[in-house]
Amino acid sequence: MQYTGRLKEMPLSKENQDKIVMSGLYIMKNSPDDNWCKNWTFVPQVLCDQIFMADTYFSDYNSAKKLIDDNFDLFELVMDFNKVRRVEKEVWKQYVPEKRFNYAVDSGGWEYSKYFVLKDAKPLRELARRQIESKISSLELSIVCFKQMLLNIDNDSMYE
Repeated sequence: MQYTGRLKEMPLSKENQDKIVMSGLYIMKNSPDDNWCKNWTFVPQVLCDQIFMADTYFSDYNSAKKLIDDNFDLFELVMDFNKVRRVEKEVWKQYVPEKRFNYAVDSGGWEYSKYFVLKDAKPLRELARRQIESKISSLELSIVCFKQMLLNIDNDSMYE
């Protein structure tokens, strides 16, 4: 005879509880159920002395997964909100990849993901210079194109 009831969930061990960074952002490495969340980023929340991983899209208990020893290793810490600051995308590009983060952390989803850098990190001068030089090149090309458009207008019989 096959058992059809629910197995009793084992609680989260003290050892794993101590590993949780309550100000952390987590990703789920391999989801056994692909349809239950939106952002695939999670924050720990405590309810009735139990830790849940809440999908940042909803940030409520209805979308949360109870954290137990059996699913603990599915979640990986990727960022600690206490150690980062939010920046605009253009500024974010000036930091080395190891010191910058881009995640969906609210109901804006991945389309409106947020950019973060470590609080003690500084932008790289070379990346900032390259970014400005690229903008200058783009503007110079735009000027050439607009000048060509003016010439076309001057030489086109369609205009009076």
